[in-house]
Amino acid sequence: NLYTDSSNQVYYIDFEGTYGTQPLQLQESEHREFLERCPDPSQWEERRRLMLKDFFQPAIAYLTCNIVIFMTREKLVCRRSLEECEHFAQAANGRVLSALPPALVLIQNCCRPSEGIFKAPQCTEAFLRTHLSSDLVGWQKFFRSIDCFCIPDEYLTCKRSGFDGEEVCQEVLASLKRTLAARLEEDVAWRLEQQVRVSQVQWFSVLAALCRIVNERETVQMSSIY
Repeated sequence: NLYTDSSNQVYYIDFEGTYGTQPLQLQESEHREFLERCPDPSQWEERRRLMLKDFFQPAIAYLTCNIVIFMTREKLVCRRSLEECEHFAQAANGRVLSALPPALVLIQNCCRPSEGIFKAPQCTEAFLRTHLSSDLVGWQKFFRSIDCFCIPDEYLTCKRSGFDGEEVCQEVLASLKRTLAARLEEDVAWRLEQQVRVSQVQWFSVLAALCRIVNERETVQMSSIY
C-alpha cells in the first residue's frame, strides 16, 4: 500500500482474472445506452480486457502494492505459470523509470494432493529450481522476494494416504498469512529506508496521479509522485 500507518490498515486491490469477460462497472441502467453507442459489445469488451490485462492492471498493481499475489490453477512448475509472471513483470515495467519493487506471492489454488507441495519453502524451491534454465533471472529482479504456495481443495480427502484437505488447507492458509505479514513488515521498513513516507490520505493522491499517467501512457517515475 506504499504507506505506513499506526492503525496498520491494509487495502486489497482485486483485479479480474486473465480470462474475465464481463465489465463489472456496467449497471443495468447504463446497459441500453452502452449498446446504442457500441454496435459490437463483444468486440469492444475483448479489446478493453486485452488492454487492461496487457498494461493497465499490471502497472497499477505493481506500482501501488507492497505485495503482488498471482493466483492460478496451473501447476507452478509448468511453463505457463512462468509465462504469466514474465508477462506481468514486463507489462508492469514497460514504461517505468523508477519504482520500489513489491514482493511476489504465487498461489496454485485448488491443487490436487498428487501435484502439490504444501510446505511453502519446498514449494518455492521447486518453482525456482524448475525454472532455473529459463528467463527467470531476467524478471526476478523486478521483485524483492518470491514465495510460492499450493492450496488444496478443502473438501478433498484420501483415506489411503490419510490426506485431509481441510486440515492441509488451514495449515497452508496460516503459513500464507504469516508470510504476507512478514513481507509487508519488510517492505514498509525498506520503503522507510528509501525515504518513502506516504500517509494513508496521500496514498489516494498517489493512486490518482498514477492512474492519470498510466491512462495517458506516459513514462512513470514514481520518485516524482511520492
